[in-house]
Amino acid sequence: FDSIRNQTCASWRCLVVDGASTDGSQSVIQGLVDPRIRHVFHDVNKGLYGTLAETIALVDTEWVAIVMQDDRLKSIYLQEMMALTQRFTQVDAFWATEDLIAEDGKIRVKGRDTSRLEAIDPGASLWADVLRRGCFWTISGSFTRKALYQALPFSREFPHCGDFEWLLRAARQAHFLYYERSLMELRVHQRQASAINLLQGRDVQEAYLDRKSVV
Repeated sequence: FDSIRNQTCASWRCLVVDGASTDGSQSVIQGLVDPRIRHVFHDVNKGLYGTLAETIALVDTEWVAIVMQDDRLKSIYLQEMMALTQRFTQVDAFWATEDLIAEDGKIRVKGRDTSRLEAIDPGASLWADVLRRGCFWTISGSFTRKALYQALPFSREFPHCGDFEWLLRAARQAHFLYYERSLMELRVHQRQASAINLLQGRDVQEAYLDRKSVV
């Protein structure tokens, strides 16, 4: 939350969504005292993409930045992204480079920082490129028009690869822009849900079912 509060651009609103956590996160969220922060608590874990699909409807801004709980925005993130929206008015979705950080917050891999801009037009060629390259768009730290998420909501049918599936659909009609400047810090550690599920040999849907049975 500090990385959001410390933005050089102070014109923001934050919607914090708790997906039926059991680790004390709710008390931390309730302790956030800032008129720009709202929170929503779910009784059942609906999965990342199911939660995102419902959350978009609650957002009241033109642009949406998705930030996962483990990650941090650099202080100039919003300033840089808003400048890009004013410069490239036809673009629907932006994303930038990130630094990879360890659980303790120390940088493991420094992201490219050349300030290179790459406009990516929609169409069949982009769709095929996504299939070849994989999900090169980064969901955490992405900056996207709310209207695009409304037209193309995330699907809860793909708990492993909802971001990739969304990108394949968006690639046919949305204008993307990649900014090669490190504007966020993406945390990578072995306690993440994806890493735990891999080690335990079970898929994400099974993990959600286990949590529901406990609740």
